[in-house]
Amino acid sequence: MLVHDQEVLQVPRLTTLPPDIAASVIGPDSGYLVFGFVRNPYSRLFSAWSNKLKFVEPGYAGRTAEIKRAIGCPDRDTAPVSFDEFVNYVCRYEDRLLCDHHWVLQSALLFPEVITYSFIGRTDDVLTAELIERNRMIDVLYDKIDKLSDIICYLHAQVERRTGHLDRAYASLEKYAAMACTPGAPAGQRVPADRDAVRATSP
Repeated sequence: MLVHDQEVLQVPRLTTLPPDIAASVIGPDSGYLVFGFVRNPYSRLFSAWSNKLKFVEPGYAGRTAEIKRAIGCPDRDTAPVSFDEFVNYVCRYEDRLLCDHHWVLQSALLFPEVITYSFIGRTDDVLTAELIERNRMIDVLYDKIDKLSDIICYLHAQVERRTGHLDRAYASLEKYAAMACTPGAPAGQRVPADRDAVRATSP
């Protein structure tokens, strides 16, 4: 992953700093904001299995074979490691302080006995906060849609009202035309009684 590629990021690791500088960064009076995040250990273990072993990620074929041998699977068993098999292997055979960093104890990664943290958060809280914010944005969006719908309904009502005025005006004109086109009226004063007649007599 890019976040682990030191050649790309060019960000020094704490372990590569001179001891005095490292101590000034992680000490209680450093003035730095030092924080870390931990995951739910159960979902983290499941995520490690799902991401690395369920479909045998490139580079984990050897680890898959090692796990199979450790839990007593026959050599001809080429099926991926199941989650139950993985949990059994981790609990019985792995040193949780020195094993693969995807399922090593998080305390072995954070060194809380050495580093003075400003705070240690939980990714679950971050995800919950993100979900709350997304729901809030959805509510805002729906509120805007409701207001837009009200505006559209208002404009539609205005169009209907003005169309009604036009229909009544045209009905009055047709009534006048029908009254004007009475038998015996002088030809020059007769008014056609409908729109087709108007078109037919227009120059």
